[in-house]
Amino acid sequence: MNPMGCDYERDGEAMTLPGQLPLLPLRDVVVFPYMVTPLLVGRPRSVAAVEAAMDRDKYLCVVAQREAEMEDPGEADLYQVGTIIKVLQIIRTPDETLKILVEGVARVHVQDVYPTEDFLEVDVFPMDEDLDMGTEVEALSRSIKERFKEYVRLNKRLPDEVLLSVLNLGEIGRMADSICAYILGKVPLKQDLLEEPSLSRRLNRINQVLANELDILEVEQRIDTEVQSQVQKNQRD
Repeated sequence: MNPMGCDYERDGEAMTLPGQLPLLPLRDVVVFPYMVTPLLVGRPRSVAAVEAAMDRDKYLCVVAQREAEMEDPGEADLYQVGTIIKVLQIIRTPDETLKILVEGVARVHVQDVYPTEDFLEVDVFPMDEDLDMGTEVEALSRSIKERFKEYVRLNKRLPDEVLLSVLNLGEIGRMADSICAYILGKVPLKQDLLEEPSLSRRLNRINQVLANELDILEVEQRIDTEVQSQVQKNQRD
């Protein structure tokens, strides 16, 4: 077991979090540091993990499942990098499902999953990150900001407020993680971004993903415009 606390840095301040946490497996979701998101928790072991966290310090470790259909995942069914989250709000529903609002705190390596009577417990260790802030990182940051502006403009699923909240983040690593939370992508892609320790390589990948998504969104917009034009023509005829 690893009951010792682990040291992390957040917003320039040092913080110590437990080295052993209740584990919450996630289907089709990857949570990034600084990401605030709602989660629906219904499986009995997952509910018990959240309840245990609320009885302690409100921290859990979330890890994406390799197969979303797996009902009762074990260590082999989970990715080895996850995120420490803090529960900000919890709503208990009549059917015993929990609706929780969480905030991502830090990337972690996941080791040694321990089944307890009601839920899974896991040892976590801080993930070493290369946050070199050279000229390449600055150039990538500027490119990503411009592409993300266009991405939000074309993506009807994202409100304009998202753009303001992301672009106002001064720290590049935090901006990158926030953008990862909003871009479309399946679990393997987002998991790769979560696991990448190098900020420059992470930014490169985000830039490529945004470029690909912009190509798709522009085609979708062109198709929508052509369809609307045809409909209007038919109405006139």
